[in-house]
Amino acid sequence: MEILYDWARQYNQLVWVGEMGVYYPDQSDDRPDLNRLDTQRRYAFFQDRVHAMEAFGFAWALWDFSATFPEHFSPFTLDANGKRIPDWNYLRALGLPRN
Repeated sequence: MEILYDWARQYNQLVWVGEMGVYYPDQSDDRPDLNRLDTQRRYAFFQDRVHAMEAFGFAWALWDFSATFPEHFSPFTLDANGKRIPDWNYLRALGLPRN
């Protein structure tokens, strides 16, 4: 990120990280090179990435914010009635406060 930061400063450009997310392969996919992240490591991934990008002044977007992927791609979870509700731990990892 430092190389990109230095370039942006040299040429007076803004940096936007257009996508980031955690990929969860189908459980039937047994390729050993695919990393399956548990919930806590997923939160840590986003917290680390957002912190680093904001430290360099980069704007960012989350490709799985309102995805139609399986529920584990989204910063939302389902309540007991199957209604989509915010996953506050995920949103806090993104630096978004709970109102």
